[in-house]
Amino acid sequence: MDVLQHIRTRHIWMTGIAFHVLAAWFSVGYFHPDEHFQLLEYASYKLGNTPASNLPWEFHAQMRPSLQVFIAYVVAGVFQFLDPFTTAFILRLLSAALALLTIYHAGKIFFINERHLRLYYLLALFLWFMPYQHVRFSSENWSGFMILFACIMAYKDRSLEYAGIFSGLAFCFRYQSAFFALGLFLWIVFIQKAGIRQALSFIGGFLLIFATGVCSDYWLYDQWVFTSYKYFYINLVEGKASYYGVEPFHYYILKIIESGIAPIGILLIAAFLWHLVKQPRSVFTWITLPFFILHCFIGHKELRFLFPLIYVVPFFMVTMLTAVPERGKFRKPLRVLFRICIIINIIILPFASFKASNPRIALLKRFYHEKEKPVCLRENPYFDVQWFSFYFPKHIDPASLQTVQTVDSVASGRMLIIPSHAADTTLGTLIYRQVPGWATKVNYGRWLERSNFWCVARKNQ
Repeated sequence: MDVLQHIRTRHIWMTGIAFHVLAAWFSVGYFHPDEHFQLLEYASYKLGNTPASNLPWEFHAQMRPSLQVFIAYVVAGVFQFLDPFTTAFILRLLSAALALLTIYHAGKIFFINERHLRLYYLLALFLWFMPYQHVRFSSENWSGFMILFACIMAYKDRSLEYAGIFSGLAFCFRYQSAFFALGLFLWIVFIQKAGIRQALSFIGGFLLIFATGVCSDYWLYDQWVFTSYKYFYINLVEGKASYYGVEPFHYYILKIIESGIAPIGILLIAAFLWHLVKQPRSVFTWITLPFFILHCFIGHKELRFLFPLIYVVPFFMVTMLTAVPERGKFRKPLRVLFRICIIINIIILPFASFKASNPRIALLKRFYHEKEKPVCLRENPYFDVQWFSFYFPKHIDPASLQTVQTVDSVASGRMLIIPSHAADTTLGTLIYRQVPGWATKVNYGRWLERSNFWCVARKNQ
């Protein structure tokens, strides 16, 4: 904590903004397929580029929200003179900008102590998974910063109509955010002691955005449809979500520890529990607890379902870290533990922030502007080409790319797509690689053969 005395807030923000811009640029693709299939491909469909037959089954079941699709549609329409990779970058940049705006205002509203504010900004901007998640144009990310803005509005001058509006936006981006909105409404009623008129203001703001979402659904599906009910009925009543796997009640606890990179993951769980015990009246306790518990009861679990919570994590961490005693027998081991976590975080942060989210999309970007069709060695990375209609170059049908077992029949100078494990300078001159050369030499356990990384080369003369 002593180091915070020597760090200026503006330096934190200058570095944080630069980090997020770089993360938006480098993290080409998506973290989970839904980030692409349920948003960009839907927008591409409305733009007339993706046929309905190429869309996932959820579209035909009319069960996905459309408000975020409309945002992607508008951005893609405005920037239609750009290639789709630049359009996707703009969407990631927009996501980052809104996330940073939310974090900045949350810090100003919820922290009076300057040292605590700087600690919050450091955690919110530089915890190893934060920049990468902040730039995601995903429903999890957008619903997360909307619910945090709803908390800001509820906390600041009791602007409950705006709290309801932002809660409605969170819901229309991701229907599971109803658990957040319920917790916030209960906090407003039982902790803030809001009157009937104020409570109705919150509900009115929520219903206004809900109605907007219904109109947006009509725009997407060309008929009036109650998508939120269909989403609930198909996934939970009919049990469609369980087809993708069922996990035990304690799944999220273990997954956070594992994926959070121990010991950081352990600290995340400890901070969550500490906040619940020490701050039971906190708005973050009230919005998090119903969201987390209800997700534990739902059979089908994925860690990404908890990603909206990343905007609340820094508050939990500040609560715990600022409670560490200045003296006592546990002070020294705790300081050692924190320093270990800081070192691990610094090492992992750039790798997590600046990696390509999907190697196949990053590869497609490499030859999007090439006039000639590349030749694939041994396998075509775009065998399931219909899933990437948003990114297809107009002059190339990736599904029909020529595939050869050897390059003997390939003309000199032709571009080659080569699996990273088969890259060989004798095949041609490498002009692009997704795995550094030194990493290919450290192929213990033949991990490279099981990976999905590629190289691009030009056949030697």
